[in-house]
Amino acid sequence: MSANHLGLVAALAASVFLLLDARSRALAVGAAVVSGIALAVAAGVMSIHVQHLSLGLSAGLLVLGILLVLRVAEKMRVVASTVIAVVGATGVLGALF
Repeated sequence: MSANHLGLVAALAASVFLLLDARSRALAVGAAVVSGIALAVAAGVMSIHVQHLSLGLSAGLLVLGILLVLRVAEKMRVVASTVIAVVGATGVLGALF
């Protein structure tokens, strides 16, 4: 299991944790779906033939993470949202460089 897989597992766990908050549930569902698809593609379980798929999934995680940080108020939910945003940012930077 590589560092990329661990980051995606952390993003998936953080988005599942955020599903408990009613105000951010829609964004958390989106983050869970995107991180789940990204983890399945990275692990080789799912194969999707689209150019720049990892960049799109990472950008989606980044945007959803930022929106979640702006929406939640409790400390642990802010930390979970920040984990999603950081995993998305590292994925975007990794896909670009």
